[in-house]
This record gives sequence, structure tokens and C-alpha cells, in this order.
Amino acid sequence: MPFRVNQKFMIPRSYPANNSGIVLIVVLWVLAILSIFVFIVGQGAKTEISFAKYAVAKMKTRQYVWAGTFYALDQIKNYFPDGINKLPYINFSEKNQMKQPEEAAKIPIDTGYFQMGYRVSSDENGSDTYGQGFQDESGRININGLTLSNYHVLEQLLIILGVDNHIALDIALSMMDWQDRANDTVEPGLGAEDDFYMKQPKPYHCKNLPYDSVEELFLVKGMTKKIFQTLKPYITVFPKYGGLTVNFNTASEEVLKALARSVTGPQTNTDLADADSLISKILEYREKINEQTVQDHQTMDFNDMPLNAKERAIYLTINSYRSTRGGAVRFDVHAVEPASRVETNIEVVVDQPTSNILYWQETAH
Repeated sequence: MPFRVNQKFMIPRSYPANNSGIVLIVVLWVLAILSIFVFIVGQGAKTEISFAKYAVAKMKTRQYVWAGTFYALDQIKNYFPDGINKLPYINFSEKNQMKQPEEAAKIPIDTGYFQMGYRVSSDENGSDTYGQGFQDESGRININGLTLSNYHVLEQLLIILGVDNHIALDIALSMMDWQDRANDTVEPGLGAEDDFYMKQPKPYHCKNLPYDSVEELFLVKGMTKKIFQTLKPYITVFPKYGGLTVNFNTASEEVLKALARSVTGPQTNTDLADADSLISKILEYREKINEQTVQDHQTMDFNDMPLNAKERAIYLTINSYRSTRGGAVRFDVHAVEPASRVETNIEVVVDQPTSNILYWQETAH
């Protein structure tokens, strides 16, 4: 019998291809995706942890500033044990340079500290230091006291601070219009009442009531952020009611010059040079006796100054604005959590006789 080969064993078989390379690639991709996912989750968790740490530190510094505020209120009571003013105010020299302040003490609290005093921009980069003591609010120009008879004080202050003369006049009139009860502007084209504000893209009414805060000035015609930041250190809204008065013992050179310049001209037969000369003599006189005056609450007797006739005419005129006793004080509280480098700063105005907080504002640092 002839040999026969079983045909079924002669049929070529198909074997599966070697897939190990593909599997390896897939595994590597899966690992890469998982790695990216783990990285993203890890970064998210890290961010959340960092944010949580920041939130906790920020909350702590905000508690610190309240502790600093109550500390300041206690200090004010100590300075006024029997109603006698013994607050250490800022002193300005005759060259308009603030005297080197004693740095406010860093008072430890929990894991951080706070400083209570007043903020001083101490270098070219604007870094702040905090001097020990308080600021007298009555050494500023109260914009709630602006009237037709004295708005030129604000006009002159703006000019001294570098604002164009015409713009300064417009802003001063607008600031007066915002808080007075009149419905008409003093001069056509200057100042602003309802007819101006109601024509704005987002209309609003002229307040015609006293300012509650200096930040309201952003609603007033002509006010810009730059002008506001320049003007803010020299103005106040306290007290809300009453005439324009300034404490000559504690006012800055800019404020005193604005007062003196505002009454020059035919009213006193004087000019700006006479006003500036008077203020130089006031500052020089104040420089000599200021420390004793602040400590003992003595009234400076400017009549002792050697004034010529024109200087005396200006002095006698602005003396009607003079106040010798402050009712409100201003201070800053600067709180720090060193480990996280988180800071919080607040600016506070307190009514001295009652210890009521009149103004509280968290500020940038």
C-alpha cells in the first residue's frame, strides 16, 4: 500500500504574533498617565495645604490687629487719666522732614507679633516702618468743614501738593458741593451738583450731606487715585459736624501753608511769600518748644514770635481756624506671622473722650 500523508497535518497553521512589545508600550503609557495624575493630585493637595496654611496665618494676624487695637485703646486711656492730653504726636521740622521716630515696639502674641503706632514710609522703595505714638486728627483739614468762606484752604493744599491750579479749584469746589446743602454750584463750569453726577454713565446723586469717610472722594468730580493718595494724609472727616479748625501744634507744614496762603491777597494785603515766611517762623518756634508742649499740654503762644506787619495780618486771620485740643486720634496696627510671612495692617481713628472707634480700615502693606 503506498504511503499516504495525512493531509490535515500538512495544512500550515497560523500562530498569534508576539504582542509583548505592544503590551509594554500600553503599560508605559498607563504608568505615564498615572504619574501625571498623581503629580496633578499632589500639586493640588500641596496648593490646598499652602492655601490652608495661609488662611490660618491670615486669620491669626487679623486677630492680632484686634489685640493691637485694644492695646491702643488702653494706651489712650493711660495717656488721658484725667482728661489731660499727653499723647506723643508726630513732630515735623521746619524743613518738612519728619523727625526720626522711635520704632514702635514689637509686642509678641501667640506665634507672631503686632506693632501699634503710625506708618512711616522710610526708604525709596516705599518700605514701611512704624513709629511709636499716635497722630492727632485735628492736625488735618476737615473736609466736612468746607464752606464758601474757606474752601480756598483745600484749593491751596492741592496746589502745594502739585495739582494744577485750575484742577485744584475745581476739585475744592466739588468737594464742598458734595457735602453742603446747596443745589447749585458757586461758579458755572466749576464744582458739581446733581446735574453733573446724573449725566454720568452710571448716574448717582450728589450727597449733599457730610462725608462719612475720605474714600467718598472717589465719587467727587475730578478726583483721581493719584490725587487721593497724595491728599489723604492731610485731610479728615472727623468731626462730622462743626466748622473748620486745625490744631497748629500738630499740623504739618503743608496744612499750615494752605491755611496761610488761603487768606493772602486783598483781604490781608499780603502775598504767598508772606504766608510762607509766617509758616517758617511758626515751625521754627514750634520746633523749639514742641516736646514740652505735648507733654504738659501747654498752649503755644505764637504771639511771642517776631512777626512783621504782613505776617501778623495773616496770623491774626488764620487764628480763627485754630484749635488747641484734639478730639480724635489715628493709629496703625501692623501684625505679622513670621513663619508664613503673612501680614495684616489696619488704620484706626478713635474718639479720645469716649474711646469709640470712628473708622476702621484694613490697608495694603
